[in-house]
Amino acid sequence: MSSRGPASARVAPGTALRRPDSRSNLAEETRVLMLVNAATQRHDGAAALRLLDNYDRRFKPGILFAERSAARVFALCSLGNAVAAKSEAERFLRRFPSSPLASRVMASCARQRP
Repeated sequence: MSSRGPASARVAPGTALRRPDSRSNLAEETRVLMLVNAATQRHDGAAALRLLDNYDRRFKPGILFAERSAARVFALCSLGNAVAAKSEAERFLRRFPSSPLASRVMASCARQRP
């Protein structure tokens, strides 16, 4: 019998570092964010925000946290709530300044001058 024991022989290297449900969480987070984007595109910011609130309860902090943060800015813009959108945009840009979504956030209602 080896000193490693039977349990260590069954575990592939690196397996213990991965969450077993990370792939399914990514797929589900992606699905929810697609629904959020669809709601925002049809100018239903209220539905988008409800979906994002549900996302926060289910996945906090979530694999796609940056994408979720940007989606909240866009949903608030869709509702015409530029003040809240601006606050969310500033938070997003502080956290994710080099995100590929930064330019969209900056071009949103949150960063436009009156």
